[in-house]
Amino acid sequence: NFPIDEIEYYYLLAINSSTSELQIKNIYSILLSIFQSSGDVSKILEYTDKVMSLNNLNKDDISSDVYLKKWFDLNRSLGLYNNIYNYIDLLYNESSNIKDKLYLTIEKAKTYFYDENIENAIQAFDELLFDYEQDLLSYKDYFSEIYYYLGEIHLKFKYDYKTALNYFD
Repeated sequence: NFPIDEIEYYYLLAINSSTSELQIKNIYSILLSIFQSSGDVSKILEYTDKVMSLNNLNKDDISSDVYLKKWFDLNRSLGLYNNIYNYIDLLYNESSNIKDKLYLTIEKAKTYFYDENIENAIQAFDELLFDYEQDLLSYKDYFSEIYYYLGEIHLKFKYDYKTALNYFD
């Protein structure tokens, strides 16, 4: 059993001598897996960033990117909210469909929630409900998430149990 930093060192040496982008991507993925098993959140974020930078994000289906959701969650857990806001703004301008716009706006509103910027979270969630009401049946998963977070906000921050219950229903 080698210390994890020594393992990382040798994998990084392999990356430096690698000539193939696919090989580099695979090594970063291995490093990501190693640090996921160790629970080192900052290293997980570092290698998620590396893998994401080598992946070509499909601008027509942003919401299906495997690493993007993990990246949002990791940045939130480390309190790096501005990274999320900036990246979402960039992606939102490049997104081309309702599903991705919903996804990105929900992620931004969730970030407001975890950042305890509750009024902005409420405003973002309410705007989604109003702006995309006609798409409710097509994107039930997204709308259930919106109602869940609005319920959480009213329960934990507004202490309005009746309104929270309505959102949870």
